[in-house]
Amino acid sequence: MIEHVWKCPCCTMELTLNNCGMIKSYNVAQGKAFSRQQPNFNLRMVKGIQLTGINTTKSIEFMRGEMGIKITHENNLWCQITKARKSIQATYDDRVVENRKEHVAAVRQYPDYCGDVHWESNGVSHSTSAGSLFIDGAGCTRIYNNRHRGCQSAAVANSSVTKKPLALAVSQVSLLS
Repeated sequence: MIEHVWKCPCCTMELTLNNCGMIKSYNVAQGKAFSRQQPNFNLRMVKGIQLTGINTTKSIEFMRGEMGIKITHENNLWCQITKARKSIQATYDDRVVENRKEHVAAVRQYPDYCGDVHWESNGVSHSTSAGSLFIDGAGCTRIYNNRHRGCQSAAVANSSVTKKPLALAVSQVSLLS
């Protein structure tokens, strides 16, 4: 945030203008007790970085080095990124629950529905709907620099009834070989 302060030479009254507003987010950064006021540009920048999938280090290099834009310190940026990730995770968790409820309701409405699968775990009886879904995934192994290996994989389960995602699993492992 850039703050311009003008002072009258006669009456010494000050006029302050800011290039952006201050906001306080609902989410608290990892390791912090509460959320503080911050320039809204900082959160908008972090939101854009996270939603478009740009590497944070590359975005810092671009903003500071190539564009000459003064941005928040890296430690503050990482705290803001934890806020954005918490928000994204909360949205994902809510949406998955909605999608699963919608899938179960749609499957149980089928005329040829064969009924729920009943099972027991630790003395508690459960009932699960038996619906159709499809699962797809991908994985790769890459070798970086000198004997450093990384494995990544992702899998998603979609409802074949509602065509909405029901689960997402991601794994990333780095190994020194």
